[in-house]
Amino acid sequence: MGKELLVRSVKVDDLQKLLSIHRDAFEGYMNTKLGVEYIIEFLKWFTLQQDAISLLVESDEKIHGYVVGATIGYGSRLTKAIGKTVIKYLIFHPWLLTNKKILNNLLSRIKNIFQPTSKPNITLKDLKGISLVGIGVSKSSRGHHYGSHLIKSFEEKAREMKFNYMRLSVYSNNTTAISFYKKNGWEFMDEESGLSYFYKKLF
Repeated sequence: MGKELLVRSVKVDDLQKLLSIHRDAFEGYMNTKLGVEYIIEFLKWFTLQQDAISLLVESDEKIHGYVVGATIGYGSRLTKAIGKTVIKYLIFHPWLLTNKKILNNLLSRIKNIFQPTSKPNITLKDLKGISLVGIGVSKSSRGHHYGSHLIKSFEEKAREMKFNYMRLSVYSNNTTAISFYKKNGWEFMDEESGLSYFYKKLF
């Protein structure tokens, strides 16, 4: 690459720059269909939580990608924090609810507020875990190992924060992402409803 890389914590001032990267990385997924305000609030939540990790990689002041994660069980807190943004967007874009994937995802998140679950088969009991929620690299920066730098830095930060293990979920048909995680030492844990769960022990 020939450029000095810097991996650092995301700042609120960085969020607008991460917007296009997020759209690139999750093109076609629900969290890119709910508007700019939703994406910014989503990324901001991880940036401000003390039990979360929010990192970016840059060189020559150009941001190439980011990674975010939080303590397992974060979902209900996140939904409560940005739920109003989602509702406001859907009021003005009600046709999104005709998309079964979006509707099912929203119903699942609402249910999780009142009945948060962490199934034993995808959780290592009595250990402190962190969920890697999202990792994205801009299209123009792919093929230069920025993703590997991010996931290794995420692991280092998780160790520093005394997490015992990391966990993530990925669509089972996303073979490129699955290959990437396996290459970086993640192990298959379980599969459910089209999602594959992977984990990596830290201590």
